[in-house]
Amino acid sequence: MKTLTKDAVKEAAEDLIEAFGTTTTLDVKNKLRQQGFQALQAEVSTLMDAVTAEESWQFNHNGRYRVYRFGPDSNDTFHKYLENGQQFWEVLASDKELVVNEGVVGTNGQMQKQAFPTNRKTIAQSKKLYQEQKQAGYAEATDQRLPFVLRKKYAHYLSKKPTGYTIGFFDVSALEKQAAEFTLPNQQTTEGYIIQSKNVGYDFTWELPQSITSLSDILKNTQIIDQPFKHDKRSITGEKIKTTKAYQQNEESLIAYEAYKPKAAASLIEIKASMDNVYKIDISFEGGDQISLSKFDLNLQQELLPVARQILMQAS
Repeated sequence: MKTLTKDAVKEAAEDLIEAFGTTTTLDVKNKLRQQGFQALQAEVSTLMDAVTAEESWQFNHNGRYRVYRFGPDSNDTFHKYLENGQQFWEVLASDKELVVNEGVVGTNGQMQKQAFPTNRKTIAQSKKLYQEQKQAGYAEATDQRLPFVLRKKYAHYLSKKPTGYTIGFFDVSALEKQAAEFTLPNQQTTEGYIIQSKNVGYDFTWELPQSITSLSDILKNTQIIDQPFKHDKRSITGEKIKTTKAYQQNEESLIAYEAYKPKAAASLIEIKASMDNVYKIDISFEGGDQISLSKFDLNLQQELLPVARQILMQAS
């Protein structure tokens, strides 16, 4: 017969309480004997006292046996990440849901979810699985990927290949140059260009995979962006023009003119911004899926940018 342990008593008692609402040491003893344990009434009672104290269960005496029930449900979390060679295994238990994530180290792996009637049972099962993995040769390690909660939240998109990014910036200091036709005071026209200093809101778009390098450089940037960068499309979402200067084609200043008409799209010749100026990142995927990550909903440095960087890794 199997040797009785506190964990075996706890598991049997939990099963009975979940099934019937309460249990007694007699019921627990009978269930353990059915499972092949050498269970004596006195030993079961002693172990039940220990479990009750550890788990904050409640009990009353019915005249012959103590009647046990769960106390208020716990509100704990349990998270462990382990590796064994090139394989990883990870568990996260919170509320009444248990999520197991496993696969090849460095990948998103596969997630499986399981619901339980209580947080207490969820935590207990997660710890049991954790011990089983350690016995199988897994050891705790440092996960280099996104935090588990983010990978769980964005699992649908982290398994897809992105095809395009649009990053929205606000309050960017910029200098733009634009070819123009000027109407002079004598009503004649001349060709030239204007240079405008402005504070601008820009949407920059990159098509993937062809522009992955330039996009990656921007997303990894932690310093001030102080020079124009490669992108596939740019649109203005708002602007405040500070100065406008006109020049003839020979680059001499044009002082007197009555009006001008743009002849081509403006080119960006100077820029000053940082990733702190990002307010959104829109990402499109193969198959037509899209996601919009907004600074107004997410923490920029802890969620928005890390998720955008992780998704970009899939493009390569």
